[in-house]
Amino acid sequence: MTFESKTPKILTNVIGSYEGTLTYGYHRSKIINMLQKNARVSLKELSAACFISSPAIAARINKLEKAGIITGYHTTVNLGKLNYHVKAFIQVQLEPSQKKEFYPYVDSIPNVIECNCVTGDYSEVMEVIFETTAA
Repeated sequence: MTFESKTPKILTNVIGSYEGTLTYGYHRSKIINMLQKNARVSLKELSAACFISSPAIAARINKLEKAGIITGYHTTVNLGKLNYHVKAFIQVQLEPSQKKEFYPYVDSIPNVIECNCVTGDYSEVMEVIFETTAA
């Protein structure tokens, strides 16, 4: 079983509408999508895909980073290879006064890989991983 983070695809028209011409938007979209697939893709590969020079690619990546569009580069981990074969989502209902204690507590538990505040019947949804279902 493989667990991967899911990064949404960024639409070309949304990116193209952010500060620039259609060509600049196309390049931005292509760069971002390629980096989402492989954060270690080379400038040479990006350059070939966008039909612009490597220094131009590097400058555009730098601008995307400075603008806060690209916020980091991440590794996708196969949790199954680390012997974490069980993934679960836990829904929690908290009172607002409990959140001050809840967040530090959840942050200290290594099995919680994500915790999101949501609306509806529950106030939090936690994504957790375990090696087995055994107690």
